[in-house]
Amino acid sequence: MVGSSDIDLLVLTHRSVAPLDTYDLPLPQGIKLDLSQTTYQRFLARPKWAWWRFSLAFSGWVLFGPDCIKSLPAPRLNKRSIAHLKACDIWLNAWQGRFDIAQTPLEKTAICAWVMQRVVRSLFEAVMLATHVYSRDIYPCAKLTAEHFPAHQDTIWTAALLAVEPTNDNALMTRTLMKLSPLLFDLQAQLKSQRDQTG
Repeated sequence: MVGSSDIDLLVLTHRSVAPLDTYDLPLPQGIKLDLSQTTYQRFLARPKWAWWRFSLAFSGWVLFGPDCIKSLPAPRLNKRSIAHLKACDIWLNAWQGRFDIAQTPLEKTAICAWVMQRVVRSLFEAVMLATHVYSRDIYPCAKLTAEHFPAHQDTIWTAALLAVEPTNDNALMTRTLMKLSPLLFDLQAQLKSQRDQTG
């Protein structure tokens, strides 16, 4: 679906450099590039990059340069595997502002895909450690999540559909997020409590 795909690209450098600009990179229409950068040393050592280390060890590719993935430990499901749930209050409060300033229907559908992907993956992150299952694909994430939260099953599948077939219908997005936000905030609070107890 045009506007619903993205590429996560991490650029590692030997020394600190100015932030890279994504605007001059040639990309197919509808493909969004999420670009991050840091140094090799910081990437391998700092807690900030823990999820990236897990994700790259799980399914990453080196396009060019030293193969740092070979030096990463085998991916293990633990709290470092959680990418979206821990910050759900931030992106749930940000999506409407992004949607309002989007200039075109394509930009608005991209916001829809962005927030609904995070909804489904965040709900999945709340159960993946207990089930010892990991995926980034929307369908298996939604399927497992719907089984664990049957009271929200219909809305979870709506969010999954909007993640892969996004809309610019603000009302539909708002209804879906209003139904799932209380559950997400509760799961986020549980995650924070578990982290506080375990340090």
